[in-house]
Amino acid sequence: MPLNNLLDNEFEFMLQTHQQISEIENMRYWKFEAFIERLNRRNDELAQRRKKEEEEHKKSQAGSGIGNFNAGSFMNKFNTPKF
Repeated sequence: MPLNNLLDNEFEFMLQTHQQISEIENMRYWKFEAFIERLNRRNDELAQRRKKEEEEHKKSQAGSGIGNFNAGSFMNKFNTPKF
């Protein structure tokens, strides 16, 4: 339903920009839509940047061996003393 899309956009715009509903309602529709497009583009860019950083972090952990440490296999190499 188109009204739901508009309400979702208004809500998200208010949430992310900390604008009052009266500010949004007084805004010209074309300007509001332009802001929404820019906000969506910015959110996509931030999500891509976070994803890239997470992938680089995982690669660096895998390369350093931090993620491959298994304490159980390390402990199995010790012989326990027999009494």
